Amino acid sequence: MISSLLVLFVKNTLTAFVTAYFGVTGMTFFTLYLASLGDTMTKLMTYVPFSFMRAVFTSGQGFFNLREAFVLFVWTLVLLLFMPTIYEKRAFV
Repeated sequence: MISSLLVLFVKNTLTAFVTAYFGVTGMTFFTLYLASLGDTMTKLMTYVPFSFMRAVFTSGQGFFNLREAFVLFVWTLVLLLFMPTIYEKRAFV
């Protein structure tokens, strides 16, 4: 979903792909760094899906648990709510 938004903003497929690839990797390490800052930040980071999504796709860990699936669903809904606005601003509609 974030990659789709990125393609709309960048409009160059190769640049969008490279930015999405390194951006998601960078966000993963950034969220892990934030999680190491303290207990309060660790509790907040459980609602950012980058770290557990990366663990699922890279390590072959099992499926998401119910909480992780719910967090992904909420993030997807929020990003989908922004899509019509972005389409209108970029003159796709």
